[in-house]
Amino acid sequence: MQPDTVARLCRHPNIVGLKEARGDEARWQALYPLAGADFALLSGDDPTFVRAMLGGAAGVISVASNVVPRAFARLCALVRAGEAGAARALDARLAGLYDFLGVEPNPIPVKALLARQGIGHGLRLPLLPLSAAHEGEAAAMAALVERIESELK
Repeated sequence: MQPDTVARLCRHPNIVGLKEARGDEARWQALYPLAGADFALLSGDDPTFVRAMLGGAAGVISVASNVVPRAFARLCALVRAGEAGAARALDARLAGLYDFLGVEPNPIPVKALLARQGIGHGLRLPLLPLSAAHEGEAAAMAALVERIESELK
């Protein structure tokens, strides 16, 4: 939806927010003024959500948070506390994870990482397991996830 359309819809009493899954900064700049007590902007783009929250988004609907929940809780808390530098530093540590989660269609990579954490009961069609070509990267990401999450305990 175009920002002008969102501007009209955000005044409707049954519309309380928007999940914006594009990292387009110009688009965010047009949306930020629409946020308020009755209308929340939520990022749906893991790689740019910290920037979006620093600009005025209320939070994030995330894929990566499924495997790094402590990190995402910390990121949101840091942004809300005005600690932009610390938020950006932690977010930068997650850049490789964000990239990995896009190597195959969602939710295959996140399900692969969750399985390594002992979460889930396998896949059902039409999902397929992570390609063997990405198993080495999955192991590296699993180690990164474990390291970051254990640091935040």
